[in-house]
Amino acid sequence: FEAITDLIAALNCPMVAICGYMPPEIRPKGTELYVGGPPTAVSVGNDFSWPKFWSNAVDLVQRLAEIANSKGLTLTVETRANDVFSSTDAVMNLLKETGAKNTGVILDVAHVHAGKEYLALVIPKLDGLIRLVHLSDNDGTNAYHYSPGQGNIDFPEVISGLKRVGYDGYLVVDTAGVPNIVDEAVRARDYYQRLIAMVAA
Repeated sequence: FEAITDLIAALNCPMVAICGYMPPEIRPKGTELYVGGPPTAVSVGNDFSWPKFWSNAVDLVQRLAEIANSKGLTLTVETRANDVFSSTDAVMNLLKETGAKNTGVILDVAHVHAGKEYLALVIPKLDGLIRLVHLSDNDGTNAYHYSPGQGNIDFPEVISGLKRVGYDGYLVVDTAGVPNIVDEAVRARDYYQRLIAMVAA
């Protein structure tokens, strides 16, 4: 983390991102939805303690925030379904418990949708914390990252919601797991740009 934050700072980037990946000791092999994706199952031993697990997560994120802060960076936590911080409330509680002021959230709309949260409520709930937005589509059953129109996320409402809370940061085309990914990413970018222009009008 020290090395990557040194690189990020040298590139004059404002933030470093982390995800709440399930640790390997409770994530059975072969249960990832896709490479790097959340597990579809977890397994804990008889000695598992949620309070200790959560306390360890808070301590770790607090240390990472301190390192990031020493280099002038914001530490952002991505919203991801079925990982340690699997809801926006969990991410908010985590950041609150660290007490760090240099923290924020990467709003991944596909993960939030797959986590059965309403984006129309999540966006105002995260107001002031959103530092980056990942855009991709799915039907809400799993955290797939399809092109817009291949799922049922209401992107006009997402863009309108971001405008309402005054978000003016970057929107990332986060399409994955589709054939012809470059063509799909360009098509997705064009769709989002048209949508942003319509909402801004």
